Order: sequence, then structure tokens, then C-alpha cells
Amino acid sequence: RIRPSSVGADAMLSLTGDVTLRVRGKDWRLRLDMNAMCHFEAQTGEPPFPWLSLFERGEVVSALQLRAMVLAMLQRHHPAAELQDAGELIDAVPDVLLRVIAAALPRREDLPGEGFAEKKRKAPSLWRRFIAALSVWGSRRPTSGR
Repeated sequence: RIRPSSVGADAMLSLTGDVTLRVRGKDWRLRLDMNAMCHFEAQTGEPPFPWLSLFERGEVVSALQLRAMVLAMLQRHHPAAELQDAGELIDAVPDVLLRVIAAALPRREDLPGEGFAEKKRKAPSLWRRFIAALSVWGSRRPTSGR
């Protein structure tokens, strides 16, 4: 596990954002992070980056896969959550995935770098933002022998 102190907390670019939703009297906390994406891929066999890109563009996505992604986002804070719980969250808050994506991934203009926002006016796809953010974060890690 990488601890903020090992890479310098001020140099880290967070790729996670928790969203808490109150549904039927219970608080549900969701997080889109690497573990959630790996859980989604393990459960569905679908790579998460292209899937999220399709979802972001509004292209048809399987209801089973949508529910699997919401369940994957629940696992961090609710490891006992089941597919039924994920489905009920989607029923109650249809834009749940969009909310968590917005909290987790930086917009292009929020990424550091000289002239980064001016390079391209059109917003990049979700998976490109994620990869770009990983690259920025990775470039700031110390490279001394560890």
C-alpha cells in the first residue's frame, strides 16, 4: 500500500472521490478507484476504461454491467453489499455512476502542466483523463531506489 508520506502528499493527485448517498434511510458511500475497476473487470470480464468511455458517451451499456460497476464502487466501504443493493441504488439515484465519476476523475483543465488546458479544447474521454492523471501522478513520485 502506498502511503501519502512515501510519495509526498503535496505531489499526489487523487484519483478517488467518495460520494455518499442516502437511500431508504441508509447512507451508502461509493468510490471509483483502481480496486473498483479491477473488481468490475473480474466480475464482468470487461476492461473498465473502454466501458467507462462508452458509458460517458451515452452509448448502450448492459444493465448487468452497470449494476456490476455500482457494486464494485460500493465494495470499499460496504464489502458485504450485494448486487441487489447496487440495483436499488440505481433505481433510487439513476445518475449514481455519473456522480461518482465526477468526484473521482479530474477534468483536463484541473490537471497541472504548462499549457495543458490549451492543447485541446474538446474534453477528453473519461479513460484518457484517468490515464493522464495517472501519468502526472506517476511522474512526481520519487525515483530513488525503493
